[in-house]
Amino acid sequence: LNKMKKILCCCLLIFSLCGCAADMKDMYNLAFPTSMALDFKEDQFEVTLQIINANSLSKPELESSINKGEILITSAQGGSISDAIQKLENKLRMEIVLTNINTVFLTEKMTAKEPFDAFLNYLLINPELRLTTSMFINDGDMKEIFEVKHNITSSPYFSLVAYTSQDRMSSLELPDKALSILKNYYNNTEVSIIPNMDTDKDSTLFSDGESNEQLRYDINRLTLLDCQTFTTFDIEEVQGLEYLTNKESKNAVEMIKQENSTINFLIEGIKKSTFYKEGMFHVRLDTIISIGASELDMDEQEIVNLITEHIKTSVTETYATLLDHQIDYLRLQNLNEDPLTIDKISFDVNVSLQTKTNYLK
Repeated sequence: LNKMKKILCCCLLIFSLCGCAADMKDMYNLAFPTSMALDFKEDQFEVTLQIINANSLSKPELESSINKGEILITSAQGGSISDAIQKLENKLRMEIVLTNINTVFLTEKMTAKEPFDAFLNYLLINPELRLTTSMFINDGDMKEIFEVKHNITSSPYFSLVAYTSQDRMSSLELPDKALSILKNYYNNTEVSIIPNMDTDKDSTLFSDGESNEQLRYDINRLTLLDCQTFTTFDIEEVQGLEYLTNKESKNAVEMIKQENSTINFLIEGIKKSTFYKEGMFHVRLDTIISIGASELDMDEQEIVNLITEHIKTSVTETYATLLDHQIDYLRLQNLNEDPLTIDKISFDVNVSLQTKTNYLK
């Protein structure tokens, strides 16, 4: 009996090792894209994938491989998105696994109704994409975006977050998830913000004591999706959305320039409420602001007043711009049938000021 048990254990061990070997062999037949770009021209969808090159991850394979790059960029066209991806699989002779895609780029042509509907229909049958993917509109040359240096396995979205300094990152640069855009497109529940990603051709990277040219990601424009309509703005035109969006700010530093000084502050939190009263649409913004230690020659109330006026001016100018393009970002018109115009909106801003350092708040 003991002898039979030993034989059985040996057999199980052999089968287990064979199974592991088979799984490892199958891994080299799989492709794991980290980002996808979609274009539509001449009734054809062009799909471009940024794929981790598994052959570059082991030294022996790297030395014997023709393609020694860590990242593989490949494209194919098809009558549908699925057809194009199937052609890519045939081209690579590998199965493409979409679960690691964090970023989808859409060209301006993809925002037309027919191709965008096709893209959303593709999301409906691919839950792994609609649950995890962040969406950008592509500005400039798609090839340049994929040329930006970043860590392996890192999508452009995560590289943007990782390599953008905190004093530049804002909630307006953070894209809405594909699932949120899918809901808004069909249900018209709210306005989606889709950043337009481009590359900064004048950027430099300082390394080894030298300054070298190095592309980096840049966002200077925003596309708003409202009622199935895409409208693009320069980010400065709608900067007040920073205070109106529900997206969490990533410690973006806001700046108020004074004659002899500058007030820099962080948005710690904003609570919004809207209501209609006595012929006016009211938007109340209870805002928590923090500032670091500074040598400003002004008292606390003066600082609060300046920040309050800055926020009020910013949101008023932004909402006026949006209304000029028939975009009611906060859906204020749902509060009352009274015609909505900028002079009938009262922005009530309440600012709570905190002083914050690394050691105390």
